[in-house]
Amino acid sequence: METLPRLELDKNRYRVKQCPCGRSNKDGKFVPFKGFENKGYCHSCGKTFLPDLKKANFIQSFPPLFSLKNEKSLPKPISYIPIEKLEDSLKSYDKNHFVRFMVNLFGIKIAETLIDRYYIGTSNHWKGANIFWQIDIEGKVRTGKIMLYHSKSGKRVKQPYNHITWVHKFLEETKKYNLQQCFFGEHLLKDSTKPVAIVESEKTAVIASIYLPQFVWLATGSLSNLKEEKCRMLIGRHVVLFPDLNAFDKWSVKAALLERHLPNIRINVSELLNSKASEEDKKHGLDLADYLIRFNWQDFLSDTVNERKIENHTSKVIPNISNVKKIENTTNNETMVSICNIENKISLQLLERHKKSFKELETFYNAMTLPADSILLNNWSTVINIHLFVESHLATMKRYCGKKIFEPYQNRLIALKKVLNSKVQYQK
Repeated sequence: METLPRLELDKNRYRVKQCPCGRSNKDGKFVPFKGFENKGYCHSCGKTFLPDLKKANFIQSFPPLFSLKNEKSLPKPISYIPIEKLEDSLKSYDKNHFVRFMVNLFGIKIAETLIDRYYIGTSNHWKGANIFWQIDIEGKVRTGKIMLYHSKSGKRVKQPYNHITWVHKFLEETKKYNLQQCFFGEHLLKDSTKPVAIVESEKTAVIASIYLPQFVWLATGSLSNLKEEKCRMLIGRHVVLFPDLNAFDKWSVKAALLERHLPNIRINVSELLNSKASEEDKKHGLDLADYLIRFNWQDFLSDTVNERKIENHTSKVIPNISNVKKIENTTNNETMVSICNIENKISLQLLERHKKSFKELETFYNAMTLPADSILLNNWSTVINIHLFVESHLATMKRYCGKKIFEPYQNRLIALKKVLNSKVQYQK
């Protein structure tokens, strides 16, 4: 079989006069693939136009995302880090530069919340280094990424060399270690039904989880690490990608490929940075965290959260850093509101459809005697308390009628409805 050339975006956007959607390309918003006139990504309509390729050829055309495996050879088992290694790293936060930066940015209580949420560890490999543990959806530790940051700026230490290494490299069995990375933050998927936001940097995921808590925040760890194998546990979820500046086109193409190969996954690519960044920002390769920390994180929280009056200090103090001053940020209200509403804009077209769907599901579940046992919803999700699951999902749907965030909750209740109906039919 003849192997097709790998698709690559053409830097010369203006060679094509018109986008396949019919819009003029005078402004260069359509980015064609090299060797194609009508295939590429259009910033105007947001669509990716892919060649009509047969599956085998299509897979061969994208080796970074997909590869053909020898079905006869048994896959090597995934290697895991002993949990004791992770537990042993959860200390010495007064020496941890990244944690000090978090305290400076958010205060001690929020920094502790982030440590607990993402299991941020401390490493003695470099003075002040931290560990971003990769814990999969089953709670198993795949590896830990050791990094060094400046405690004041929160920037990575790149001189005299890039300070990044891996925990598994220092294990006795490192030569036999079969590393299969997962998303940073993947363990958070198990107990959450929120939409999923994916960024490149672990630091960005941690910071964004405070500014935009309506998402579960994951990180790929690198630009090229957004892969099909990693994304399989996202099937059935609504996913929003937040690429770094100058990576929007690449992740838009990857999103289209993933949607084609993975069923029941909806992926949007945020243009937030592209639309808001100045030329100076683009020159320095701004990421979402760089943008968010310009604003006061408390301005992003809902009234409900603000009523809790989150304090910056607690009796459980991180040693020797309680005197770190918190950065005072200024907020441009118009810009801040535009970020907060990424997934919460009312759509009149969706409103009536959502109301109808909500009423149908509410009627069904009110008439149904829900089982007390747990139910396997799909290959990766088990509903333990069905009554609580239904009640919380209906309440969320009612609150978000007409908004995109409504749909993941609707989809899960529809999936549960099918499972319950199949059980009833089987019993008959």
